Amino acid sequence: NAMLPALLSYPPYLAIFTLLVVGIWLIPFAEEIALMSAGYLYFTGEVHLTAVLGVAGLGVFLGDFVAFALGRGWGGHRWHQLLMHRAQRSWFTTIGTLIDRYGLGALFCSRFLPGVRLPAHFLAGLSRMPMTNYVCVSLLSAVVYVPMLFSLAYSFGEEIEAALPVLHRTSNLAWVLFCISLGAWGLYRCWLPRLL
Repeated sequence: NAMLPALLSYPPYLAIFTLLVVGIWLIPFAEEIALMSAGYLYFTGEVHLTAVLGVAGLGVFLGDFVAFALGRGWGGHRWHQLLMHRAQRSWFTTIGTLIDRYGLGALFCSRFLPGVRLPAHFLAGLSRMPMTNYVCVSLLSAVVYVPMLFSLAYSFGEEIEAALPVLHRTSNLAWVLFCISLGAWGLYRCWLPRLL
C-alpha cells in the first residue's frame, strides 16, 4: 500500500507527526498545538479524517513510548543526576509517588495534564511497569485524548479561521511574544530552581 509514504511526504501530516513525537521535548503544549492544528486542517479540508487521526494517534503514542523507553533504560539513581535542581527533583518525586500509588490510573490521567505527561511516562518506565500494561493504558488514553482535542478545534474552525487574518497581521509581534514566553519558561525551568 502506497498510502503511508504518500502521507508522510505531505507536509501537514509530517508536521503533525513530528510535533507529536519530538515536540514535547522542545516546547510546552506541543501536543495540544499539533492536535488543534490537525482539527483545524480537517475543517479546511486539507487533510483526510482517517489519515490525520491515524497519524496523530501514532504520533501521540510514539512520543509517550520514547519517554517510557528512556525511563526503562535509565539506571536507578542516574535520573537524580540529570535533575540537578531541587525543584525539578521534587516535581519528579511527586509524580513518581503518584505513579507508584495509583499505577495505571495515574498514567492515564497524566495524558490530560500538560507538564505531567512527559515525566509520568518516563517514571512509568523507570518503575519497570509491565510493557503490556503500559501499552494498553497509553493506547487507551490516546484513543480518548486525540479525538477530544481534534473535535474541539474542528468545532471552533470558523472562529479560528476568523482569527487567522489578525494573527497574520500581528505575526511579528506574536513571534516576539512567543520567544519572550519561551525564554521566560526556560529561565523558570533552569535558573529559578538554583535560587531556591
